[in-house]
Amino acid sequence: MRSSPRVPLFYSRQYLKVSKIIYKGVIEGLRGENMVSKRVSGIEPSATLAVSAKAKAMKKAGEDVVGFGAGEPDFDTPKHIKEAAKKAIDEGFTKYTPAHGIPELRQAVADKIKKDSGVEYSADDIVISNGGKHTLANIMLAMLDDGDEVVLPVPYWVSYVEQVKLAGGNVAFADTEELKIKADLIADKITDKTKMIILNSPSNPSGMMASKAEIKKIADLAATNKIFVVSDEVYEKFTYGDEEQVSIASLGEEIKKLTIECKEDLNEAVEDIKATTRALEIEFGKGDIECSPNLKIKAEF
Repeated sequence: MRSSPRVPLFYSRQYLKVSKIIYKGVIEGLRGENMVSKRVSGIEPSATLAVSAKAKAMKKAGEDVVGFGAGEPDFDTPKHIKEAAKKAIDEGFTKYTPAHGIPELRQAVADKIKKDSGVEYSADDIVISNGGKHTLANIMLAMLDDGDEVVLPVPYWVSYVEQVKLAGGNVAFADTEELKIKADLIADKITDKTKMIILNSPSNPSGMMASKAEIKKIADLAATNKIFVVSDEVYEKFTYGDEEQVSIASLGEEIKKLTIECKEDLNEAVEDIKATTRALEIEFGKGDIECSPNLKIKAEF
């Protein structure tokens, strides 16, 4: 029997449409029972998870699929991490910890940020959460009031919008220039209701990274208008060539006070993921990747 060809799965409009209908049907049923709040019923289903579910269904049907949905590598958790987790269980390290994380871990994160980004924080400035999505949801719920506006460059990670909506805020979408974040395009969206700018560099989904000069302009814009910046830097190690990721909080004390950084330690996975990326570059070559109804990214592999 011939094996199925490898299918790069980026987006399935029909599947997402069906998924959305089912999701809405469930939510509407719960709304009828007066169980779910208006905020929750207004949230859209995750396109990322829908794509991932579709990929799993295709794999189960025997197709060889490369899924570009959830950001989950196809290799196992490194052995020393698994051994450390087992050791902690065996030693009884299973009790409640401080809500914002154990002091030693928070200090380790502060040391890591100083080493990698040149920004100095104390352990008291650090909050540990269950991953980037949890961190960002906490930030939105803690900072936004009804009607607050958040400027978000396009394209963007799908969950930002729903997190802002859940917190009662409104999103103002800022254009980009050849997928690159531009301070002047962000400035066009600022009003007297603007409370926050979301900065994601390197970007999910485009991979584009803002230059230091452009980030400095965004810092000046935020400082002048007293706008907070949520700097999502979970992909800080996903850099290629000679380019270096710049943390906006490293550009001065004034912008540091306005910046909330979101970090994930992906160091263990970066080299393996880069190797996987190179393999995909060889396999797929150049072409247009359709990733939304209105956007095509030119894949320069």
